[in-house]
Amino acid sequence: MVVCTILFYFYQNSLESKNGFTNFKTYILKAILFNNIDAKLNK
Repeated sequence: MVVCTILFYFYQNSLESKNGFTNFKTYILKAILFNNIDAKLNK
């Protein structure tokens, strides 16, 4: 799980630099994604 988080973090950073995503958008996307993952793990 930690490895996936780290890989996703670097993946998002590379997308930000290429496509010019704002940090705010990335934060929202990460929050939604991690909330979904946590919900699935807690079931």
